[in-house]
Amino acid sequence: MRYLVYSSLLFLVACGSKKPATTLLQDSITIPVGIKQADFGHYHLAIQPRKEGQSSVLILYDRTTHAIDSIDLGEVSVDSEYTHITNVTQSLAFDKLALIIDWRGDSDHMYSKLVGYMGDTLKVIYEDPNPGGIKELSRKDQWTLTGLSFGQDPLTAEYNILCPLTISLKTGEGEIKMPDTAAVQFETEALEPILAHRISRSGAGMDYMIATGVAFRIDTIFNVSRTAVLSIGDSIRLKTGVDQLESKIKVSGAG
Repeated sequence: MRYLVYSSLLFLVACGSKKPATTLLQDSITIPVGIKQADFGHYHLAIQPRKEGQSSVLILYDRTTHAIDSIDLGEVSVDSEYTHITNVTQSLAFDKLALIIDWRGDSDHMYSKLVGYMGDTLKVIYEDPNPGGIKELSRKDQWTLTGLSFGQDPLTAEYNILCPLTISLKTGEGEIKMPDTAAVQFETEALEPILAHRISRSGAGMDYMIATGVAFRIDTIFNVSRTAVLSIGDSIRLKTGVDQLESKIKVSGAG
């Protein structure tokens, strides 16, 4: 690990000096491969895998002060196509550098971390736990960020629902809540009969029984009223209670 960090620090200083790039640094130390680089203002940074891509480290070089800082990023993988670094210092009103790092993890899902300075300490401020990552973030007040992230729908077990996200800068903890109305668009089938009501233009619809084995789509879930709108094909629109669907539908990961 000392060799990797030392090589990276020399590499950062070389990049920061803006001199012509070379393949070798002093004492024949080879520039490490598999590095994701970026320049933001007077900062030059690199994300480098520690060992076989299983974990990585962020190394930060300040061209103004010549200070070098680093932090362990854990499972963040380094990929030239799927690893993205976004400077959010100004948009989130941080005093010093703040970044969102997105990378491709398990099952090709994207994940996100918010990394930056809290005071003079470089740290992982928040790590989003769910596949999909942080999709939107803004400053609410001195100690709070709000935005959108993906949450797991408890009915379908899918991670495809955009949810309100709140991050406490005091604790680094995040809260992801299911939205009042979730556009699910989840294809499934009945594992046992499901009682619903057909949606009619004239008002209250008639009872409708979805038979075992019938394929249908859950279009929208209303989490406050715990009801859902369903579709069978292009012509049949239904409404039912979430309790009618629980344990009666094929969900993600089920055979």
